[in-house]
Amino acid sequence: MNTRATPDALTAFQNKSYFPALDGIRAISVLMVMSNHLHSNYAYMRRTPGWSGVDVFCVLSGFLITTLLLREEADRGSVKLSAFYLRRFFRIVPIFLLVLLAYVPVAYFGEHGVRWQAFKSALPLYLTFMQDFVPHEAPFSFSWTLGIEEKFYLIWPVVAFVVCRKLRTRAFLGAVFFAVSAGLFLWLEATSDRAFYQARSYAALALGSLVACLLASKMAKPYSRWIARVPVIVPSLAVLLSLGLVYYDRRFVLALDASVSVFISHLLLVQSSVRGWLSKPLPVWIGKRSYSMYLIHLLILNPVRVLIHPKNLPMELVVLLIAYSLTAGASHVIYLFVEQPMRKVGKRLSANSEAKDKRSIAVAASTS
Repeated sequence: MNTRATPDALTAFQNKSYFPALDGIRAISVLMVMSNHLHSNYAYMRRTPGWSGVDVFCVLSGFLITTLLLREEADRGSVKLSAFYLRRFFRIVPIFLLVLLAYVPVAYFGEHGVRWQAFKSALPLYLTFMQDFVPHEAPFSFSWTLGIEEKFYLIWPVVAFVVCRKLRTRAFLGAVFFAVSAGLFLWLEATSDRAFYQARSYAALALGSLVACLLASKMAKPYSRWIARVPVIVPSLAVLLSLGLVYYDRRFVLALDASVSVFISHLLLVQSSVRGWLSKPLPVWIGKRSYSMYLIHLLILNPVRVLIHPKNLPMELVVLLIAYSLTAGASHVIYLFVEQPMRKVGKRLSANSEAKDKRSIAVAASTS
């Protein structure tokens, strides 16, 4: 695998606002999650850690959100949280509510309505993004990750960018956040679903945030020089090895989080064949639609599995491929008619809010 360090890779990273290879990672992550929900008839397939695709998403989210906030602060002197929350709301909530609505008839009519009561009872939790407390038997309970991410989006910017003003303090808080979450996961994961689902996800979010702080700190230059000397095969194999370890013991998911963090750093700072593959049009196209794919995939995967009724492993893989393709196609429709228009609304309202604040400051200055 070819690797090439650019003369000033860190500057190139700092000047970019979009990283196509990260969308390529999203495309793989949503496939991993779908493979887990395939519920294979074969024990070794059921043990395959497709569920850890969620952890990859969390590392990415922690990194991207923190990087976005750090850059806004560097450009403007401070972070406007109301504008940030507006953008997040219109990015996440409209699609979520649309899919939640689609689950109403599924819960009412599916399985002769046996899970309808569980769905009704869970609605207040879904509508307040507390679905990480929804019982697993409720339809749409797999959206528990959104509850965790939304609480992170709500609390982390306040703590890290309002309460704390120094990058070193933010990094320290991120490290403490990771250490506590990882410690709780290792201590309680065998006996507590909350530890397995929540603590490990917060650990991944914290680790992604730490990478963002690292690449914005004084340590970024020596780190970028070091990672430029590492062949891309090394972080790639580290990710694959971590997945193998998770297959045998799910506690190694923390090692996966760490290896994914280094892998992301390498993708961002070093030109390589792997970055080229992940940045190709198809994985990027899929990655941009991965949020809605994650939300709707069971609405497609389950009917495809029932229709084909696979009797062997190759046919199960056919089911997965067909469902993945159909989910991407359906998500494209959502992307065109819901996600993109709603994101534009969020950006417009965010810009209006910022412009209003600037006018208020100008008026105050002129009358003082």
